[in-house]
Amino acid sequence: RVRSTSAVGVDDHEVSSSHKGTPEAATYEELKAQKTALQAIVDLFKEKPKKAVKQAIASGLCGETTEEIAHWLRDTPGLAKTAIGEYLGGHTDEEIEVMHKFQDGMNYHNIVF
Repeated sequence: RVRSTSAVGVDDHEVSSSHKGTPEAATYEELKAQKTALQAIVDLFKEKPKKAVKQAIASGLCGETTEEIAHWLRDTPGLAKTAIGEYLGGHTDEEIEVMHKFQDGMNYHNIVF
């Protein structure tokens, strides 16, 4: 029995030798590889947010548009909040646009200020 987190939508799965070579096994292996890649990017993000975002885009875990990057930053479990702030505090036009999209995607309804 292999236990995995929901970082890429993987729950507990049982993989037996009778499933080897089946579509279920291929899907499991793909999900496992995707989860491993995501964890490496999350770890890199703590130290080098800009490089990690580029790697996430290159690996297909994040889209290329500023809206997709903002969504990825907002919804990817495990990303360090300080590193998100570092990325959003950048001064390039793209980083500023991502910051605006990130803020636009926040839900401020029912919050008392």
